[in-house]
Amino acid sequence: MLWVRVDGNPETRRRGDMTSEANNLLWIGGQDQEEDAGEFQREMEAAGPSEFSPHLALGYDQARARLQDSKFGIIVLSLKAGDPQAVDLALRVQADAPGIPVVALFDSREEKLMSRVIRSGAQEAMLLDEARGPRLLRVLRHAVERHRFRKELFFLTDKYRRANEQLKEQVRVDPLTGLLNRRGLQEMLLWERKRSRRAPMEYAVMMLDVDDFKRVNDRWGHTMGDALLKELGQRLKAGLRESDYAARVGGDEFLLLLPQAGLEEGQRVAERVRLEVANARFGYPLAQLRMTVSLGLEIILPRSFSVEELVARARLALERSKRQGKNQVSTQMTRGADERGGEMLSGVLEALCEGDRFRVVKQPICRLRDGQRVGFELLSRLAVAGFESPADFFNLSEAANILTTVDRQCFSACMQESSRLPEQSLFHLNVFPSTLAKVPTEELLEAFPEGRGKDSYCLEISEQQILGGPGDLLEPVRTLKQAGVLVGLDGVGCGRSALENLFLLEPDVIKVDRALVKGISRSAEQQKMVQKLIKVSKALSAEVLAEGVENKQDLALDRNLGVQYGQGYFWGVPA
Repeated sequence: MLWVRVDGNPETRRRGDMTSEANNLLWIGGQDQEEDAGEFQREMEAAGPSEFSPHLALGYDQARARLQDSKFGIIVLSLKAGDPQAVDLALRVQADAPGIPVVALFDSREEKLMSRVIRSGAQEAMLLDEARGPRLLRVLRHAVERHRFRKELFFLTDKYRRANEQLKEQVRVDPLTGLLNRRGLQEMLLWERKRSRRAPMEYAVMMLDVDDFKRVNDRWGHTMGDALLKELGQRLKAGLRESDYAARVGGDEFLLLLPQAGLEEGQRVAERVRLEVANARFGYPLAQLRMTVSLGLEIILPRSFSVEELVARARLALERSKRQGKNQVSTQMTRGADERGGEMLSGVLEALCEGDRFRVVKQPICRLRDGQRVGFELLSRLAVAGFESPADFFNLSEAANILTTVDRQCFSACMQESSRLPEQSLFHLNVFPSTLAKVPTEELLEAFPEGRGKDSYCLEISEQQILGGPGDLLEPVRTLKQAGVLVGLDGVGCGRSALENLFLLEPDVIKVDRALVKGISRSAEQQKMVQKLIKVSKALSAEVLAEGVENKQDLALDRNLGVQYGQGYFWGVPA
């Protein structure tokens, strides 16, 4: 059974820049949905002249044959909300036509099913009762236009990605010394991490800093200073094994990574480096200068680590060498009795890096229309006096340059806690944008509990922490979504909120900042802001979650505005 309507209005045929093939519309329903097909045809006719030429397919086999025989510019799926095969049909159709926008029409509302169809790639999902006349045409045109925009955005993103990959290859090496820079060292760390899984080993990490290097620049100038750093880099590289790594991680700071080297081997290499530098003459023939270096040595056990973690842990020992007179090697084990303050701070940093002193609390997330609990937000706390709250230990982590390391530890702790909670729940976890940008997405996905569907998790990205635009987040967000993970944007509506973040990241969940939610029942301005966010969320097919609901009045107002979910002290404090 096939019907085609070709509009004879020349103005209609000239509308837009779509080709005749792009104007073809394929309506797909079950084999028992002939009445629905007729209803759709009547609605299209009632809408008036349009650029679309509808075709009909009943059942998957007929739809597949239509897709093989003809080209279509848009697909309309008619799905029964109670049909267990609905999602399977949507997935099979979109697998056969990956480049065609899809609009899904449902006979009744079933939010979970509609969300799954949207996540599978559909442009729109709406009720049949809402797909009437001119509105139906607007939805179809919006789906086509949005799909075109996504294709253009994907093309540009892919173009920039390839350009960035070429740039990445060029900038992984420090241009002055020829050693690895931070980016290049991070790549080597990923490779070493995979190798250590097969054969567990220890790594000796050395942080090296030139003593009083500012005096060299002040007396001889930066040109001479650069020449000395270049020569030092060459000497460091020449003195290492082929399996070792040397990187420049700061102005006159270098980091050496020695795989399969314990404390004794690390101390021997560090002392050899110190003596070689102290006995060498630098700057010949322009001058013959002596330099000394201070070194901090740390032994890293076989586990996942980042450049930030290596630098932070080795720097603690390096600072001890500086305090004790310079031109020496110190380790984390050589603490003096007069360093109690530094020892206390060092202990906190170690607890943060090791990650074994985090505990996880949870706060309920509820559906506003019926008050039913649908999930939890999982939050980390540190079991160290004075640094329990995230505000305290994340500020310390950022100051010590170990924010990514600590964020990953919190992420792992929350994932472990989720495995002990009911499977029916949806779990929201926070992750810093910098973590998504720096840590390979595959590593984050490995932390998900086995046997749990990844669509049970929503990773919330704090919009207030997105600096310089969301470009670095596009690829990891895309990878997470392809794996089935929901992505949320937290703190929307205040501070650094930007439409660019919403339009490019296309979050599944928009979390309204508590500053807009608390007291909303008494503020017309807050109500207007939330209404605007809800309009944007509908255009993005995203759900809205209000954070900071504390009383019945605010709850009722949020519900009336169209907010779907909420969390806050009204339902309970994190516990």
